[in-house]
Amino acid sequence: LHFTTFAYPDEWNVLGYRPLPAFFTEYPNDFDPARQHKQGSPYGFTRADNDVILSYDATIALLRGINNALSAGKTKPLPVDLEQGLKQITGAKSFQGVSGQIAFGSNGDPINKAIVVLHVNPQGHIQMEPMGSDQGRFLK
Repeated sequence: LHFTTFAYPDEWNVLGYRPLPAFFTEYPNDFDPARQHKQGSPYGFTRADNDVILSYDATIALLRGINNALSAGKTKPLPVDLEQGLKQITGAKSFQGVSGQIAFGSNGDPINKAIVVLHVNPQGHIQMEPMGSDQGRFLK
């Protein structure tokens, strides 16, 4: 069984990218600082799932979009100002998110968003397939 997602917690390690984003240290420090959760699934405590990673990147993108609107002289940005601010996150203003490159086209769609291909191994564990250049990018 193979399937796709936009983020996977082992993505950086599988790809061999260094240094790891601070997110991977900060998340377990915030949600299980005493490392008390040793039984059961580590997700939600010491390991972020794909939804958490994407939500984190989306929050950073929203903050950058608002900052772009404020930089354009808006003191009380409206939704249309946020939209314009998000559209500025392209080219040189693209940024490296935890899930890969974050950039938007003029229509608001993501540009070159990394896609992760996962599979279930014979032991029933999910693992990531190595990525090819056609599966999106990182700004490393």
